Amino acid sequence: MNVEICEMDKPDTCAVQTLKTMPLKVFERFKKADMENEYRSLYNFLSCDAHSNIRALISRHIDINNKDFELIFYRDEPLEHHLSYLDTTAGIMVDSSGMVHELFKTGQDVIVKEYGDSLSELRKRVLST
Repeated sequence: MNVEICEMDKPDTCAVQTLKTMPLKVFERFKKADMENEYRSLYNFLSCDAHSNIRALISRHIDINNKDFELIFYRDEPLEHHLSYLDTTAGIMVDSSGMVHELFKTGQDVIVKEYGDSLSELRKRVLST
């Protein structure tokens, strides 16, 4: 990757410097954040859906029965099918909101904790049904 470095007061002395580092691959970024498990699970699962991986395409558009299959153009999935996505998203939002409020000392920790408690209660109700 090339980066052009120019000094504002000396436009004629623009130099091009070649950086010896390449951007980190996705897994390497997760590893630096100590999140390898998240990469191998949730990220992998969502990435397959987002990029129309063959596993996601089969899951969405093909029903395999014995020695035959049926092609499905639109599958109206029940809400329960999406609970893992909704739960994960809600958990990330509540947790990250708590971290932001704690970092900036907004004094809203109590409200974020209430959201976390509400999410925990909702999880218990969903899991008990």
